[in-house]
Amino acid sequence: MVWPMRLRMPVTAGTKFAQVGFAGGLDRELRAKGVRVALVCPAGTETEFAIGAGRTTGSPALAEYLRPDDVAFQILTIMRQPLSVRSHIWTLWSMQQQS
Repeated sequence: MVWPMRLRMPVTAGTKFAQVGFAGGLDRELRAKGVRVALVCPAGTETEFAIGAGRTTGSPALAEYLRPDDVAFQILTIMRQPLSVRSHIWTLWSMQQQS
């Protein structure tokens, strides 16, 4: 199903909000067992994910997006934290993106 353009942002925002709540619940449930839950929330990232749904290959706007390596770096940073540290929500934007 393809959502009408006017409904895409509310649906996207709603699903992201659900992920934050779900991760928070997992964090509270699993912390006592030594399981850490972190949520990585990148802004637009230059991938093929939405090509054909508002983004086009080679679009100059993609130059402002995060790169997949930026997101991977953030994940590795979280994974390398000492076991005594928990961090929960990480948001990231490129320097050119509006927050």
